[in-house]
Amino acid sequence: RAGMAEDADIEDIPGVAALRPMTLVPMTSGGKTYETPVYRTEALLPGDRLAGPTILVENTSTIVVEPGWAAEMTRKG
Repeated sequence: RAGMAEDADIEDIPGVAALRPMTLVPMTSGGKTYETPVYRTEALLPGDRLAGPTILVENTSTIVVEPGWAAEMTRKG
């Protein structure tokens, strides 16, 4: 079973990079300010799940994921 991908960390699999935010921005929700990661939706793969607070941006829209909520990319977007 040497060389099986299931034993590797995601960083060790060629062609797969850890999901990293474009930037961090302050976002206020419920009277509290959070240092919030911002991601391009094009960078997400099916199965990627991001816990709020987070912000997802694309050319024509912005999705704000509040604290306590999560966003998950599916095969349909």
